[in-house]
Amino acid sequence: MNTTINTLSNTSNELYIVTGAAGNLGSAIVRNLVSKNLPVRAFVLRGEEAARHLPKEAQVIEGDVTDLSSLETLFADIPENTDVYCIHCAAMVSVSSLVAEKIWHVNVDGTQYIIDKCREHGVRLIFIGSTGAIPEQPMGTAIKEIDHYDPDMVIGLYDQTKAASCQLVLDAIHNGEIDGCLILPSGISGPRDYTFGNVAGVIREYTEGKMPAGVEGTFNCADNRDMAETILRACKDGRTGESYILGGDMINMKEVFDILSEHTGLPTIKTILPASVGKVLGKMSDMAEKLTHKPQRMTSFAVYNLVRNNEFDSSKAVEELGYSPRPMAQSIAE
Repeated sequence: MNTTINTLSNTSNELYIVTGAAGNLGSAIVRNLVSKNLPVRAFVLRGEEAARHLPKEAQVIEGDVTDLSSLETLFADIPENTDVYCIHCAAMVSVSSLVAEKIWHVNVDGTQYIIDKCREHGVRLIFIGSTGAIPEQPMGTAIKEIDHYDPDMVIGLYDQTKAASCQLVLDAIHNGEIDGCLILPSGISGPRDYTFGNVAGVIREYTEGKMPAGVEGTFNCADNRDMAETILRACKDGRTGESYILGGDMINMKEVFDILSEHTGLPTIKTILPASVGKVLGKMSDMAEKLTHKPQRMTSFAVYNLVRNNEFDSSKAVEELGYSPRPMAQSIAE
C-alpha cells in the first residue's frame, strides 16, 4: 500500500480525504467517490485486512489518526487551487469498558488532530459523529439534532467520546478555525462490510447458528450506500456548523430474525428475551469482563442500545441534502 503521497492529476480541482476508509461507511464513501471519478486519499490502519477490498483507483495511505507523522503524510502535497474535503469517519467502536483509554484517545484526541490539520491546510471537515451523541428522549418522541454536545448527558463510553468529539468540531467551526458540518448516523447496515460491524456481526452469528435467542428491543439502521451519497452532498451543501441525522427504519429484533430467515432459508429465532432479562445478562457480562479482562458482546451498554428510544428524525437531511434511505429489510437482504 502507498505510504507516500504522489500529486494526483485532479481535473476536477477537488480532493477528498477519507479517514477510516476500510470501515463499513468509509469504504462505501470511497467506492462512491471512485464511481464519480473523483480523487480520493483513503486513510487506513497499517495492515488492516479490510483495506484490500478498496477500489484500486483510490490512493490508499496507511497510518493512524493518533499518529501525527502519518497525518502529515495524509495532508501533504495538496495541489494548489484545489477544494479539499476531509470526511473523518475513523473511530473506535466498542461496547466494552476495557478499552476506555484507547477509545478516548482515538475518538477524541484523534478528532482534535484532524481538526488541527484541517485548520493548517484550509480543508473543509465533514465529521462523522453518531446519533448516540444526542441525549435520549422519552419513548415516542423522535430525537432531533442539537446545537451543543455534552458527554455527561449520554450513556456509555462510546457515546460519550462521540459527544465530546462532536463538540470539539463545533467549537472549532464557531471559533472560525475551520469550515465544516457534522453527520450523525444511526446504525449502519448494507453490503460489503468487511469489518463485520454490528449488523453484519448479527447476520454472521445468525447464519452460523450462534444466536439461540434475541433480546426485546429495536434497531435503527440505514444503508451505507445511502449515507455515503448524502455525505458527499454534505461536502458542498451541508451548512457550516450544522448537524444532520442520517437514520433509517426502526425495527424490532423479531423482524430482523424474520428477514434473515426469509433470505437464508434458515429457521427464524422465536425466543425473544424480555428487556429486563437482557439487562440482567448485560450486568453479568460486565462482571465477566472485569473478572476475565476479555471483551464481551452483550454488555450493559449493548443492551441499552437495544432497549432505548431509537426513533431518530432525519427530516433535516432529507430536506437539505436529499437523503433518501432505502428500507432496512432491503438493505439486510442485499
